[in-house]
Amino acid sequence: IHIRVGDEVFTTKDDFHVKDYAHFFDCAAQIEQDRRKPWHTRVVWFLASDSLSLRREAQKLFGEKLLTNADSPAVHTECMSHSANTCDRAAMKEAFQTVAAELHLLTKAQYHVLTSTGGIGQMGAWLSSEVSH
Repeated sequence: IHIRVGDEVFTTKDDFHVKDYAHFFDCAAQIEQDRRKPWHTRVVWFLASDSLSLRREAQKLFGEKLLTNADSPAVHTECMSHSANTCDRAAMKEAFQTVAAELHLLTKAQYHVLTSTGGIGQMGAWLSSEVSH
């Protein structure tokens, strides 16, 4: 699941909630229900989002079913134009490492639930070796 809430998360308060994006999680649940095979013992959802508050709330709600980074706020890879006061080489390095890791994990997913504005999610689905997306 890739939920891109938008650049305002970098400049205003990060106050996004699962209820506002419930349709993404409902869609993931529907895919799981329709596509889960009898031999699948466990299904895990991966959530990538630029909203730390959304990731934290989703982690609390879905527990071990959801894999996400609930510790680190997102840093835009163009942080000089979004949050110049906290942008430095270390922040940019972390931003690129995070994007690379999330993109890698998205390429390993069997199914993708994406926002229409999230380039990383779209690229992850496109690069996926899975034929079911």
